[in-house]
Amino acid sequence: MRSAFDHQVFAVVPTCGPGDVVPAVARARDACAYWSVTATERRLRVLSSLRRSLAVGRRPLRAALVHGCGLGPMDADAELALANRFLSHSRSLVHAHYGVPSLRKRTSQALRRTQGRGGDPRRSPAVVCATADTARPLMSLLESVAPALARGSGVLTALDAPAAVVAAQVLRFSRTAGLPDGVWQLLVPADPSLMPVVRALLSEHTDALAPRCCAPRTEGMAGPSGLTVVRHDANVARAARAAATACFERAGRLCSATPLVAVHKDCWEPFLAEFVTAVARVGGRSRSDSVLLGPQAERLGAWYTEALSAGAQWTGRPPMSVSQPPGILAADISGAQGALRRVPPGPVALLLRYTAWAEVLDLARHTNRHLGLFTRTSATQLRPQFAMLPSYAFSPNTSPRAGLGPASQAAAETEHE
Repeated sequence: MRSAFDHQVFAVVPTCGPGDVVPAVARARDACAYWSVTATERRLRVLSSLRRSLAVGRRPLRAALVHGCGLGPMDADAELALANRFLSHSRSLVHAHYGVPSLRKRTSQALRRTQGRGGDPRRSPAVVCATADTARPLMSLLESVAPALARGSGVLTALDAPAAVVAAQVLRFSRTAGLPDGVWQLLVPADPSLMPVVRALLSEHTDALAPRCCAPRTEGMAGPSGLTVVRHDANVARAARAAATACFERAGRLCSATPLVAVHKDCWEPFLAEFVTAVARVGGRSRSDSVLLGPQAERLGAWYTEALSAGAQWTGRPPMSVSQPPGILAADISGAQGALRRVPPGPVALLLRYTAWAEVLDLARHTNRHLGLFTRTSATQLRPQFAMLPSYAFSPNTSPRAGLGPASQAAAETEHE
């Protein structure tokens, strides 16, 4: 594994093939025979101990985030802080994503009921298949693994080499914290093209898929991107600041990134001026010099060419290269077809000027679940219009944040404050 910054050999990652999946599932089932009947309080103590181990081993873990996944120093520090806060809510992980909603009162009652004995096997999958996202490698890993471990399940995580550098560190710390061998295992295909095969085998032989925020946009072809909508009655300055952060944070690789920004024609000129200023403050590089990994930069470069041929125009100075943002393009929403609806992960913003609200609703059919909607209109009036669209659960007048579950949201909210 080579560093994302200096391209020197940084770590050696053990790999596997499709033939290793079934034996790994069998080992996880054997290990769960003990782990699933372990008292809930003891499983939570393991997670608490893991939190302390991550704090003690912060330096090598930070290096893995930087060199393995291409996060800048500030983004790596933010990821570590979020992980610490996430694990501090370990009690709410008992019911996170599986079975009973993770409300504090219900969780406390469940802990009292399961005190001194294992969890409810009827609600806990025996072996869970999980993944990780290189844009938020530590948090996406913990979101999928920690709730399953807290409920007594085994976990098999399939991931690529960059995320595996981080996962291997966390796995080592978890075993030091008391996690039995075999309960959590990593599967890293020797050939990246074999990842779909490995995941298909895991889906077939495991009992459940660990929930995740979104499919990582950094894998393969670009998936749907997030959307920011600035209505005619929006606070333009606030919307511009939030959109600039959402577009360029972590080099635009997050699933919550909103490179599509639809702006009403009445707000177009003032928003454009505020947005360019806000991007300059952000620093153009997600405030922390995070970078795109090799294939992502190639796809973004190809998209630039396709978008310009489809009618988009540069706003301000074009970037010197795909790795050196800011890249701000503008177009009319009426011509937003093909490349102008599917933006690859990267530090880029595509501003679309719209006139009719129906144009925004049509565009929202092609985005992911992350939506930033800036308006003075009541959310209860607008929410029904998004009921059948991917971004039905939006938060008005704020930029979307990646993550799922109450513990994850609590950590993000604390970090945001």
